[in-house]
Amino acid sequence: MAHTTNDLELYNIKPKFDYEFNGGSAIVHICDSIHYNAIKNNDYTYYKKYIKNTNQKDHNLRTFMRLQNNFNLKKIKPISIKFNNRLDKYIVSDGCHRLSILVYKKYFHENNIPKEFLKIKKV
Repeated sequence: MAHTTNDLELYNIKPKFDYEFNGGSAIVHICDSIHYNAIKNNDYTYYKKYIKNTNQKDHNLRTFMRLQNNFNLKKIKPISIKFNNRLDKYIVSDGCHRLSILVYKKYFHENNIPKEFLKIKKV
């Protein structure tokens, strides 16, 4: 999950895991993401602010809540990830909402998602 330096403070992100800056963006662990913390704290204030400030037309609170409430492991679309050689880490390119739910609901450990739930893009 990528955020700018100012985003860490703006969205109250207090990373518990190591993070790195890549091209002005902070790459944070899924458990430090706005998405995960909204679910964990049952507080969507920063999520709504993030969606508004980043002008994300494809996302809104109602859709996120619907995804959580109707989450079906058998029907989810694979989470797109790509490997960043410089950081030596996989980065989520599509699926932060789904991954946050998977990890929060403890379907899988955040570092051990089965390959059938992932779409690994070559860089």
